[in-house]
Amino acid sequence: MHQTMYATLSKRALALVIAALLAMGAVFMMAGCSGTSDEQVIRDGITKELDAFKNPTKESLAPYIGEADEDQLAALEAYGVDIYEFIEHAFRGFDYEIGDITVDGDKATANVKVTNIDVANVTQDVMSKISTDKDISAKVQKLSEGGDQEKIMKYVFSLVYEAMDATTDTVTTDTTINLTKTDNQWNVDEESITEMIQGMYGGLAN
Repeated sequence: MHQTMYATLSKRALALVIAALLAMGAVFMMAGCSGTSDEQVIRDGITKELDAFKNPTKESLAPYIGEADEDQLAALEAYGVDIYEFIEHAFRGFDYEIGDITVDGDKATANVKVTNIDVANVTQDVMSKISTDKDISAKVQKLSEGGDQEKIMKYVFSLVYEAMDATTDTVTTDTTINLTKTDNQWNVDEESITEMIQGMYGGLAN
């Protein structure tokens, strides 16, 4: 198979990763109303959810991975891509800061600043090198002789992980989250967290 075809497959696998990550974010954060004040409940809820990504483990991420599309996860598995492994590397530089929280009746806003490595730039750079770097081309060509697509994808993503671990470039995103209180529980308005989710992934978006 021609080198550019593997570059296309790699980009397709990466697109599946991005879609799965964004699907996880679609159910991101529900702050239960059990604190001394609504503001504290919201702050504690945001902290709990973001800490799961700041210190990612299979246990902390399991509730979010479970919300990803099963077909997407199955496709990633077929490619030999472990979503947990991707997150471990992609969130290596993740941090956050919760700013002002304003409560007005059953509506609230929370200012959250998220910082992470520049995942978008790293992945784009690696995807480009798959087609242009002679050493990588030679390695992929050798692997392709065995006809094992999974081995090729594992090699490509090992390059992505190496680049993630090596980068010092970060992206900081200031966002405002909107919340609504329903049945004595604060829920995040899904549309308001898109920018924060993309910022968490270092600007990575579909």
